Amino acid sequence: MFDGPVGQGNDHLYWTELGPPSYIGRATLRGTHADDHWLNLHRLPGPFELAADDRWLFFDWEIGAGINPPTAVGRARVDGTAVHPRFLAGIGPFLLTSPGADS
Repeated sequence: MFDGPVGQGNDHLYWTELGPPSYIGRATLRGTHADDHWLNLHRLPGPFELAADDRWLFFDWEIGAGINPPTAVGRARVDGTAVHPRFLAGIGPFLLTSPGADS
């Protein structure tokens, strides 16, 4: 079930299914190969924001609870491997794929 934000990159469209368990779904931009449970994030609370480039998918999630809980940015390769939930602290994975992010 589609819950949240949509991200686009590397010829795919990504969406979230909030949990736990949490998933990232994806489909090609042509609308084929749709999979609601493409990437299993298990018990992570989130993901809330998504961004992708040609190699990586970035997502953020809440580390704690309460008002304004701390967040982390996770990443995974666009083939669904190398999932790293705490790639960096903070929020806003879209910044990692914006022009000039590699500078």
